[in-house]
Amino acid sequence: MAYKVRKILWVDTETTSDKEDGGEIHEISFIYEEDGLIVEENTFFARPDALDPENVASGKVQEIDPEALAVSGVTMEALADPDRLSQTELYKKLSAMLNRHVDKYNKKDKITMAGHRVHFDRLFMSTLWLRKGDVYFGGLVDFKSELLITSPMQLWESCTGNSVPRFDLSKIAATFGITFEAHTPMADIRVAREVYYRMLEDIEEAKFFAKAERPYYRM
Repeated sequence: MAYKVRKILWVDTETTSDKEDGGEIHEISFIYEEDGLIVEENTFFARPDALDPENVASGKVQEIDPEALAVSGVTMEALADPDRLSQTELYKKLSAMLNRHVDKYNKKDKITMAGHRVHFDRLFMSTLWLRKGDVYFGGLVDFKSELLITSPMQLWESCTGNSVPRFDLSKIAATFGITFEAHTPMADIRVAREVYYRMLEDIEEAKFFAKAERPYYRM
């Protein structure tokens, strides 16, 4: 099946800005799976370096964007919670997780990142690596094969004769009878993952019936 991938990292981030070169991750959830089976999942909360005015003045990071915080529903007071990970601790935990599942020195052994808008999440993770002096993020993650839940959507529509919106995760999920209220990073990736596999199931079923009706039909 064209859209089945062996090592997948479903990920969603909440950030202090929509610009990865100056913004920071303050919340991240991930589900790591191999061959369709969940191996590991977690959520990390982090303190932005931008809480220290000197980091902003030096140009290391940008000021925290209030609009970005409003989107995630988090306050400045919550970001300053000492129980949150530092940006260095966040990097170490994420790096350790990825290195448990991939050999960064093996060019053929890489993880495919997946999600609703995973390009955004990958950029912020890559920037975090660079800020910590680590240039090997690309040795862990395959930049050429990001997996969006919209990846099989055109084929799904062709197979089923149905249509689905492209950009609103709630509306996409509703197409499959999936509802969720809490728009947290973990809730979003769980729903995105379920939608993706539901699409694959429908595509496989359509292929089965097409072949039964027309033995020489190929998809």
